[in-house]
Amino acid sequence: MTCEFTMHTAHWAFQTPDGVRHTADDGATDGEAVEWTWEVTRFHIHAQATFGVILTSDGDYHRYGVTNYDAIAAFVYEVLPPLS
Repeated sequence: MTCEFTMHTAHWAFQTPDGVRHTADDGATDGEAVEWTWEVTRFHIHAQATFGVILTSDGDYHRYGVTNYDAIAAFVYEVLPPLS
């Protein structure tokens, strides 16, 4: 019996509460260290605004199938409208 292990490259993205998924292809980041700034707009106002960090591999199969990702960390915030 022979086992073959193939290394895959991991890719990251983040998804804002309005459902927009941002990736390194957006040109916003480069390298291993990443700093994100989330500029909240009126589309992000929500009692449970979810901000997700999504990891995928370049492999043919993914842990969560048709969603095309392998891991996710979700952060939920209460984003209130401005007071004025």
